[in-house]
Amino acid sequence: MPGGARMEHACVVDTSVILRLGDEDAFHVIPQLFACTIVPQKVLDEIINHQELKKEIKMYQQKGKVKIVGSTMLNQFQQASYNSVITSLRPYLSYEPGPHSNIGEMSSVAMAIALSVPIVLMDDLEAEKVIAGILGIRNEINIFRSVAVIRAAKARDIILRRTERALEKKWGSKGRPPMRSEDGDLLIEALKQA
Repeated sequence: MPGGARMEHACVVDTSVILRLGDEDAFHVIPQLFACTIVPQKVLDEIINHQELKKEIKMYQQKGKVKIVGSTMLNQFQQASYNSVITSLRPYLSYEPGPHSNIGEMSSVAMAIALSVPIVLMDDLEAEKVIAGILGIRNEINIFRSVAVIRAAKARDIILRRTERALEKKWGSKGRPPMRSEDGDLLIEALKQA
């Protein structure tokens, strides 16, 4: 893992996006959009009942497109940064295992900050709102949802228009304006700036 430089064209991905795309046989769009996809170990640990998806992640790991990173793999400065983010989020989100746990979201954000990765893929609205309210964290990362990934994948000709439309209909904003984190054009712009 790099010691301080921003990881170009990389993202950190949370469990919710992995499962949502995996359930649609569309996980492959992430390693095609990004040069490096970082999956925190705590996120991988949450994917218990999806053995085929775990195999797919392993295959991309062998190709060098996915990196599984545990907090113990970080250097001392990255570890300090990771712990600081977890401490900042702990009063608002649950780090305890269970049905209301935000371990994956917290680990994804902390890993992104620790490794200077500007893009986090996450589908948890509660966690997204909490993160948006914490100044030191919200200025370091951009959160994008599954629907933004699908829109960006279509713009880059990774998926067909009919696939994009079907998934947009399933996941997009229902009767309200799209959120910033659902905007595929913003994700493409963030990729260019990364």
